[in-house]
Formats: sequence, C-alpha cells, structure tokens
Amino acid sequence: MKWTIAVAPALLLILAGGAFAETVYLKGGGSLKGRVLGLTEEVLKMTIDGVEGSKVEIPLSRVSDYSLFELRHARMNQKSAPDREKLGDWADGRGLLAFAMDEYQAALKILGDAATPELRKKFEEASSRCGADKLARARKLVDAGELVEARSFLNDILKNHPRCPAAAAAREQVKVLDERISKGRQRAREKARTAAAVESVEDGLKSARKLIDEGDRLRQVGLFRSGSLGQAEDAFLAAIAAYEQARAMTVRIGKMPAAQDREKDILALNSTIKPRLLTVYVDVGHNFIVKGNLIKANHYMGLALALDPNDPKALALRSSIAAATANDRWGRPGR
Repeated sequence: MKWTIAVAPALLLILAGGAFAETVYLKGGGSLKGRVLGLTEEVLKMTIDGVEGSKVEIPLSRVSDYSLFELRHARMNQKSAPDREKLGDWADGRGLLAFAMDEYQAALKILGDAATPELRKKFEEASSRCGADKLARARKLVDAGELVEARSFLNDILKNHPRCPAAAAAREQVKVLDERISKGRQRAREKARTAAAVESVEDGLKSARKLIDEGDRLRQVGLFRSGSLGQAEDAFLAAIAAYEQARAMTVRIGKMPAAQDREKDILALNSTIKPRLLTVYVDVGHNFIVKGNLIKANHYMGLALALDPNDPKALALRSSIAAATANDRWGRPGR
C-alpha cells in the first residue's frame, strides 16, 4: 500500500489526537499520526488516522530518535529498574542525554540503596556531558547576542546539573549576563524616555509615526533574515520595541490638554499599531517555535491573543505548541 508524508516545519500545526492515536515524527521533517501496532528492531507498524484500512511499515531509520524514545518508553515496564537503565543506555548512545538522565535517575529511585556503582556512574556522566553541552550552547548564544536565552541555559545547568564541572562556569557567567542584561534594559528604557519626551502634540504624532515606520522596516528585516533565526529574532524584537514605544507615546499625547481636538488622529495611530504588534508577536513566536524554544513561543502567542483572542494564526500556533509540549519533553529551554 502506498502512503505519503506531509512535510511541515518543525513542531508546526501538530494536530491533537484521539485516545489511541500517537504522533510519530520523522527524520528530515514531517510526522504521521495513527495507532502504533508494533515496534521491532527494524520497523514500526502503524495505521494512519483518516485513511480507512491503512497499515504501513516504517523503517526505524526514518523515525526520529525522539519519537523512538517515546515509543519505547511507553511500552516498557516503567517499574523495572533494569528496563529503565536499558532505555537510558539506548538514549545515551544516541546523544539524548537529558532522556538518558531521566531513565538512570528513575532506575536509581526504584533501586534506592541497592543501586549499583555502575548505574550511579552512568547518571553522573550523563549529567556532566549534558551540562557541558548546555554550557557550549549558552556560549554560542552569548556570541550571537541572545543573552536572555543564553541565561536560561545556564540557569538550567545550575538547577538540573549542580554537581557537574560546567556548573561553576555557569554560575560565573550568569552573574555576568545578569549585569549585561540589566544594563541593556536600562539603556532601552532611557532611549524610550528620550523618544517620549515631546514638547507638543504635533511633535508627538510625528515621532509616533516614525516609530511605526521603523517597526515596519524592522519587521521586514526579520522576514528577510528568516534563514538566520538569531538575526530574525533580533529584528522582530526591535520591531516590537518600536511599536510599543509608539503606543506608549500615543497614551502620553492623549493626556496633553492640547490633544482634545486631535482625538481622531490619535485613535487612527492606535488602530494601526495594534494589528502590527499582533502580527510581529506571531512572527517572533513562530521564530521561537522553529528554534525549539516553546516557552518563549507560548509567551508571545499569549501577547498576541491578549490583543485579539480570535486571531486564527495565534490560535493555531498556540494549539501546536500545546500539542508539541505534550509529545516532546524537549519543549523547555535546555531540555
């Protein structure tokens, strides 16, 4: 029987399933949803939702390691320490260090004082390598100027790998990043205050329009740089800052006594800012989904839906994030 795979961007438009349905993610992108019938060392047998009488066999070489882990995890005896350790070894061999840690830790908990030194060593080594990997990723993010996301990786090391060698370096770098982030936010606030310091209603309206134009330009830069997620994210966030400054300025102008006869102009500006903000919230949220940072993506979808609870794009992405988080334990930063 022939079958096709609908390839979609990572983690996008994942459909919620029925009681027996499982989503299987494929290497190279795309996914299949249906009921898993069997899992051998070579193939995965399953039906496909919406295709009556379907039954396919998928070579395991085409299934993502993350999906294979979840399938194996769901079908093993989760109260068996040897089974948990064996799955941890499998995950460790494929570089799924966080998953391996989970399984080793579960086996240690089951065995308690009876746990072997070898099992304890496996857990410590997996934790150390996982911490080192996160530290390397954090440093790359710092080099790219993505300080807040880098700090989330470092904090994850301190929380989940406090005894690993990378923890000491993470602790020092968190202090440095906290200071850099604080100074950056202070400069942004000062810039916003300077932009908002207008002497007349007319000056304020002109400044707000310039900020809107600048936001439009930055959003286009973000879309143009979609091949570079870090650069696109910077442009989208800068566009958000410009739009939000414009919105704050219209509020300030509206409180001026001389603004009473310019109410229509102020309302017209606000009516252009809102849809632009909503669109760029969705843009940057989509960017974070592709980067695999579902927490940040969910935050920006929340901001978009606060502006328009019925926006179809924001609702679709929020649904995708919820489904992906339920099916993929790599949803949180550093995991």
